[in-house]
Amino acid sequence: MPKSTSGEVYRYKVVGKTKKNGKGKIIVKKSYPVWAVAKPATLGNATKVITSKTKLTGKVGKTKKLKAKITADVVPKLSTYIRWYSSNAKIAKVDRKTGKVKFRKKGKCYIWAKAHNGKNSKKILVKVK
Repeated sequence: MPKSTSGEVYRYKVVGKTKKNGKGKIIVKKSYPVWAVAKPATLGNATKVITSKTKLTGKVGKTKKLKAKITADVVPKLSTYIRWYSSNAKIAKVDRKTGKVKFRKKGKCYIWAKAHNGKNSKKILVKVK
């Protein structure tokens, strides 16, 4: 990894690879983009994600919207950008940009609100009836 410059903004993407039967490389997972700023800087990295709910319940076919915000170690923030992820999209699907959740099938799963640096996130338990 190259040496970082103070105050510079960096974007990273992590890729996991494995070998199938000891031959060739297969990509297992790609991470979402992660942004960070080298300290000291005038822009702050995310330190905490705060969500509107910690638990969410709904009926199959219905939708609800989640909201989240981040706090940073320095103001102004590097980014207020939050990405949403579902641990099981067959049960509850979430729009990655808006946080709108669609309840699809009875069961339980988690929705994650992740900050731009990938380090900070908040988990929300989802129950679909």
